[in-house]
Amino acid sequence: MRSIKTLKAVICCIAMVFVFSCATSTVVAVDEIDKAISDGKVLDIEYKIILNENKLGFGSDSSGGPLLTPEIESIFREVNMEFSGGPEPVKKYYYLYAAPTGEDYREKGLIFRVREDRVKPSKSKITLKSRQYDYESLDFTTITKIDYEFDAGAEGRPGKERSAIHHYYNTAYDVNYLPEKDFAVKNNSLEFSEVWSWLDAKYYWLRHMIQQNYPSIVDSEFPGVVDAYRFEGNYADKNDPLFDGVEFTIDYWILRKEGKEERVAEVSFANGKDLDLESKKAFDNYYLEIYKKLYDMGYVSKKQSSKTNIYFRFFGE
Repeated sequence: MRSIKTLKAVICCIAMVFVFSCATSTVVAVDEIDKAISDGKVLDIEYKIILNENKLGFGSDSSGGPLLTPEIESIFREVNMEFSGGPEPVKKYYYLYAAPTGEDYREKGLIFRVREDRVKPSKSKITLKSRQYDYESLDFTTITKIDYEFDAGAEGRPGKERSAIHHYYNTAYDVNYLPEKDFAVKNNSLEFSEVWSWLDAKYYWLRHMIQQNYPSIVDSEFPGVVDAYRFEGNYADKNDPLFDGVEFTIDYWILRKEGKEERVAEVSFANGKDLDLESKKAFDNYYLEIYKKLYDMGYVSKKQSSKTNIYFRFFGE
C-alpha cells in the first residue's frame, strides 16, 4: 500500500485533471439532450445547485450537525419549495468514494461510491456509475434494469436559455448491504479491500465486470468519510401535475481531515415520473428561474461543482 502522502498527491492530481477535462469538454447540446429524452433513452434527471452555506446560516445541534432554521425555510418558500418537516434532517449518511492509487479510472468516468445509511441501515448501498458527456460512451449498459439519468446544473451568472444548463449522462447501478453484518465505517474510516472482498463474494459477476473494464480498481482507497445529512421537501403547489412525485432535497456535507473542516450545502430536485420532452422543458425553465432568484439573493455558491469533485478536492489537498 502506498504512503498516505503519495496517495494524497495522486488524488489531488486526479481531481485537477477531472475538473479540467470537464471544463474543456464539449457541452452536450440541447437538441441532443431533447432527442435522448424523446427517444426514451434517458428517463430520469436531477437538477442541482451548490449553495452559499455561510450566508444561509444553518443552525447546529449538540453534535455539530445542521439544523434547518425558519429563515432558511422562508428563503426556499420564495422559490416554491417547502421544507417544513422540522429543524432536524430526516436522513443521515456516511459517504465514501473510491480513489485510485495507480492508473486513473476516473478519467474514464467511473464512480464507485459507498453510502452507509445511519437512520435505516438496510438502505445502505454501493453505487456504481459511469458518467459521460455522450450516451454512446456510457459503460455497464449490459446490466439489466440499470438506471439511465442526467445530472444537470448551471454555473456562474444566471442564464436565460436552456443551453445554460450543463448535463452529464449517467448509468447507475445499486447493490444493498447491511452495515451490522457486512462492513461499516469505524473510527471514521473504511478499508476499500473490505468492500471489494464483500462484492467479490456476493456479486462476483459485478466485481468481475468492473475489474475487467478498470483493472486498477483493485488498488483503490477511500481517502475520507463524509458526514452527510438530508432534509426533504416538496413543491409548494401540491396540485401542480408537473411536480407530482418530484423530490426536493437539501444535502448537507461535513468534510473533516487533519483538523480542517469544510461544509457544503446543495439543493436539488429530481423528476417523480418518467421524463418526456414537455416536462423536461418545463423543469429546465423552473430550474433557471430558481437559480436566478437564489443567485440574486446571494444564496448560490460562486463555485458550482459536483459533490463528487468536492470530495476529491478536499481529501486530495
